[in-house]
Amino acid sequence: MEDIFEKKHPLLITNVTVEGKTVDIFIDETGIIAGMGDKARTKFKGEAEFIIDGDGAVALPGLVNTHTHAAMTLLRGYADDMMLQEWLS
Repeated sequence: MEDIFEKKHPLLITNVTVEGKTVDIFIDETGIIAGMGDKARTKFKGEAEFIIDGDGAVALPGLVNTHTHAAMTLLRGYADDMMLQEWLS
């Protein structure tokens, strides 16, 4: 399983749920979703180096770095008369 994380490989994730439908997702060697749907399994099967059975799990986008400014957004305008550094500390 280590090989899958060492570099980018074409990847087929089968049997996942997206918007209430069971679909397959093909991710190419650049990390881009190249195909998604019920026909992706047959269209891209020969290209995938790894096939992962999603077993009906829900596929979600990678929520990368969504926390970074959560506090600033929630408290926007709370202390707008303060200097930034003073407010942060």
